[in-house]
Amino acid sequence: MPKNRRAAALILALCLLTACSAPAPEPEETESVFVPEFTQLASGGATCAALCGGRLFFYGADGSLPALYSAELAGGGAERFEGFEPLPVPEGAEGSGYIGGLCAAPNGGLVFIESAFFSTPEDGMEETSASSSDLQPGYAREERRILHILDAELAERAARDMTELLTDENGAVASVTDCAADTAGYIYLAASDGRALVFDRDGGFVSATDGETPVRDLVALGEGVCAVMADDVGTYLLPIDPVNGAVGEAELTLPASVRRLSASEGGLLWSDGQRLMSLAPDETEPQALLYWTDAGVDASFLTWLGRSGEGDTLCLVYDADGLWLVRLVSTPASEVPERKTLTLAGVGISSDIMGEAARFNRTDGGVLIELRDYSTGADSLADAERLNADILTGSAPDILYTGGLDTASLAEGGFLVDLAPYIAADAELSGALVRPYAEAGEIYTASGAFVLSTWAGPTSLEGLTPELETLRTLAEDLPEGCTLLGPDMAGQALFSELCGHELSRFVDWESSSCDFTSGEFAALLEFCAALPESDASGGSDAARIAAGGQLLAVLELGGSFSAYTAAKSAYGGELALLGVPGGEGRAELELMPGLAMTAACGDTDAAWRFIRRLLTEDYQSGSAQLSGLPTNRAALEAQLEAETGSDAAFYYPDYAWGADFTAEDASLILAAVEDAVPAPEADSALVLRLVDEEAERFFAGDCTAADCAAVIQDRVTVYLNEQS
Repeated sequence: MPKNRRAAALILALCLLTACSAPAPEPEETESVFVPEFTQLASGGATCAALCGGRLFFYGADGSLPALYSAELAGGGAERFEGFEPLPVPEGAEGSGYIGGLCAAPNGGLVFIESAFFSTPEDGMEETSASSSDLQPGYAREERRILHILDAELAERAARDMTELLTDENGAVASVTDCAADTAGYIYLAASDGRALVFDRDGGFVSATDGETPVRDLVALGEGVCAVMADDVGTYLLPIDPVNGAVGEAELTLPASVRRLSASEGGLLWSDGQRLMSLAPDETEPQALLYWTDAGVDASFLTWLGRSGEGDTLCLVYDADGLWLVRLVSTPASEVPERKTLTLAGVGISSDIMGEAARFNRTDGGVLIELRDYSTGADSLADAERLNADILTGSAPDILYTGGLDTASLAEGGFLVDLAPYIAADAELSGALVRPYAEAGEIYTASGAFVLSTWAGPTSLEGLTPELETLRTLAEDLPEGCTLLGPDMAGQALFSELCGHELSRFVDWESSSCDFTSGEFAALLEFCAALPESDASGGSDAARIAAGGQLLAVLELGGSFSAYTAAKSAYGGELALLGVPGGEGRAELELMPGLAMTAACGDTDAAWRFIRRLLTEDYQSGSAQLSGLPTNRAALEAQLEAETGSDAAFYYPDYAWGADFTAEDASLILAAVEDAVPAPEADSALVLRLVDEEAERFFAGDCTAADCAAVIQDRVTVYLNEQS
């Protein structure tokens, strides 16, 4: 698309801005700042923790069995707490478990809940996996819930079996999600069935709430304990009467975004996903203390919040490197070395990007990545327009998260930096990316993942491509009772799929012209409308293919290869990848949102030092939750190798399938990736939306194919003229 058209589109977006809700308050500038001190405690994670006797206790695992660990707050590693041993596993059984709640008692003791699971093979029945959380044929399953109460010397005072109290009329055992203790010695447990159960200091059952208002968490507030309940409006703290289990009126209402709420003499602490918030006992309005990423903390993996006896804020967080105790020490701003700040802005910035920014801020030392999320949660299009407006008016960030943005338009308008020279000059990345990405010429988005789309069919169709002429021939020769594709790819859905890939047949972007009236477009409409539709009640695509009721499948490979393996099984152990319509037998590669460097970037070298991390094998093969397959070839090959030799088995309600993922399968997919065509740009999507609007009238029977084509010709022509 010509530059002037793309720039016009951006200006139009600026003119269409709508009002948005006001951004959340920023952390106040004070004479002191919070300096994070990191201490690595363990190699794994933790789901609950508590301060007791000047030490931090937290749940860990010893194989499949639960364990408790403790650590000094001043630093140093963690050690196993020998005062707890999990329930013994019965002879001949397999056991697992976890600790679902952990809290300190005001008298200096410790309270926690052990959940235990035992699976024992039954005689005369087929043995299957005992690792599933569901009861499997061939195994007898037992669940236990034990309340452990330790005294001030951390010796066990009581161990109460609560299994019966937590079992419903169907035999399902509720889990315990949280616990708390009040100054009178009562112990409160939050159960997954919505109830709060109350016990005395010796483990005797006292009362339970009715569960009508589900308890999410518990928090000790003043001398009592409050149930934490939440909806889309707010988070409510409601006192629980321990004697009769009654839930009172809300004593305090906090924002709906509250996560990891904790209470101490210094007031309340919580995370809203991006910031550390506090509410002092004598205050009515919460205060934002800091942004988590500024402190090098990924809030997505925040496990626990609390305060030390000295008043320092503490938290537990885990990442790919392990479990960290973070002490946030209030330090005079004059004593903290200044760091250059780069702004990363976007709409709905992904948790992986936020996590990587946190890790960078923790390890880089010289540069701070500051996040600015434009998402209001109300209107993503308006949010993106607001960000576009800032870019166009000179308030561009240094780095962009590209989700929801037309990066092609921004690049053509000169607002983004071409990353190809940076990649070429990077010894680790040069030649390391999959071919369609690496050889795209100018590269404006650093993306760690892609989705591969392709049609598939039986090996008898190998060499054929899903062009309109081919599909028409295949449709004419279909056996009775067999459809070309499934119910999700019929009628207008099939039309959208075909037109989306072959829009270049009808639109010439360079000349800003189109031709929908030659008869070819009308023929496409009529072909899609005439195909017999598959019965949606006929089950999954895999079941229909295996039964001979469906010829082709549309595969999207992103994150895993299960769709490929399911199709392979359905086709009898072999299949052919046919490519996408208009792709001349090649699959289509669509990059997932990533990071771009803006032309306004204040330090391009520092920005690249951060952006490049998304393209590395280490990032893509690590703990990052990629939204697709890795763009780094070595990471992709490692994933394919890890799958090779696996025997995948999946179960639909109507069809059970299984197939080996072989070295040949891995080679076939890798070859398809390396030969893939890029997905259409955003400008194509705008025209397709217009085309679909008019095509809907045709598929509803309101106009002929010729009339529909004529209207589309006029509308697309007007659009192209406006843009040029």
